Amino acid sequence: MERKNMILLTVIGAATLLVAMVGATFAFFTATVEDQRTDGDNKGKTTITAGSVANKTIVANIPSTAGKFTATGIYPGHMEVAGLSVEANNTEGEKDSVTNIAIKYDVTKNEFQEGEIKVTLYKGDNSFGEITQNETGTGNNYFQCEHKTALTTEADYEDSQKPAEGTTKFYEECQKSYDDLVSDGKLSKVGNEQFVKPSGDTITFEDTIEANSESSKKVYYYFVLEFVNEKQSAKAEGDTAQNESMNAELEGTISVAVA
Repeated sequence: MERKNMILLTVIGAATLLVAMVGATFAFFTATVEDQRTDGDNKGKTTITAGSVANKTIVANIPSTAGKFTATGIYPGHMEVAGLSVEANNTEGEKDSVTNIAIKYDVTKNEFQEGEIKVTLYKGDNSFGEITQNETGTGNNYFQCEHKTALTTEADYEDSQKPAEGTTKFYEECQKSYDDLVSDGKLSKVGNEQFVKPSGDTITFEDTIEANSESSKKVYYYFVLEFVNEKQSAKAEGDTAQNESMNAELEGTISVAVA
């Protein structure tokens, strides 16, 4: 008797499941989508509008500021600035303009080692008066970097090799840093810092200048170059860190293009 009851319950359960499945299927085929939007709500309307760029982009030097890197006899730790301005002239525009630009450092010659030359770009709405060209016309020394010499120690090498007694290291010590550009000059960083490849390279920073209709917008850019003072493995007893870059040269030009 108990066995019969068990079979009966199983059959009832299966029948109930079948009904549920049929009911679900029926509900699926009778589902509807109701769109209650009205023509007044711009029913289904889509619109795209082409962008507007400034009718003229003007690149100029910043008065009294060096527009290129010209320092010679530099040591590891050296930092230097080159400045330029870019103006999006939208005086003839009927719409606000958004102009994408690319500031490029085209390196035609680089005899420095991997990871030794770092470039960074900053910008501001106003010129940074403290960055001025030296009286000699050979760049500027905003960072106040000075040549230094000291005895080389084990700390100057990655592998803590002991240098030969009396070995001298040459480097530069700067009084100002990147932080001063932000705090004193009210500048902001554009993108990330980049390293120049030893074989030559083109470093590109992209930015956007927005100008209102019938007006223009000028932005001041400051290109910072650093000869990174880093530790290196000594290749032979008596070698000094970064000795491979003694008398190395870097040549290149800074330009601006519409991106």
